[in-house]
Amino acid sequence: MSRYGARAVELLKEFRRSEANFLIGPYNEDAVRRIVQEVDELYAECLRISEAMKRTPEEIPALTSALTVHHSAMQRNKRCLLAYLQARVLQIEQVRWDFGQAPPASVRDSYSPFEQQYMSQYNQILQTYMGSVQCTLTEDLNPPKDLLAEVRCLTNEGEIVTENGTIVLRKNSTLFLRRSDVDMLIRQGLVEHVHSTDR
Repeated sequence: MSRYGARAVELLKEFRRSEANFLIGPYNEDAVRRIVQEVDELYAECLRISEAMKRTPEEIPALTSALTVHHSAMQRNKRCLLAYLQARVLQIEQVRWDFGQAPPASVRDSYSPFEQQYMSQYNQILQTYMGSVQCTLTEDLNPPKDLLAEVRCLTNEGEIVTENGTIVLRKNSTLFLRRSDVDMLIRQGLVEHVHSTDR
């Protein structure tokens, strides 16, 4: 049997490594399942020890120590697993603010089905709120002086669908785009400002 909590600690280390590289690593379903299984096993052992304490009162001091160890390991696993899940949720929310409703495919592919569902619901909540207050929170708070901005394409992305229609991005081409489209494309690293009169 492996050391209690080792899988949970390794899961957090894996997450930290991907976070340090500014990546969202794939959801580690296998590790999560094994940690939950270990928590279940530890819980069953805690119940077994509790029953043994009722049957053999003379062994209560030794059994209390064993119960404490198993319960602490179970709690640690749960805390590590919750920390992993919470950190991923925060990353998913940050991706929404950085990339808008359509994050890159490489990011979307790293989400579990439940995380994809969460992202979809988070988008809906954010859109509903922005519609109710009639303000797009994901754009700059300072109003632009010009409606259009001149940008240079950094990659060959082909056709991109924006709020204001479809555009074609060809590397090194220059385009005049609406400010609301430009801000999101800049955050995605697809274009750069060539000339800006509002800064």
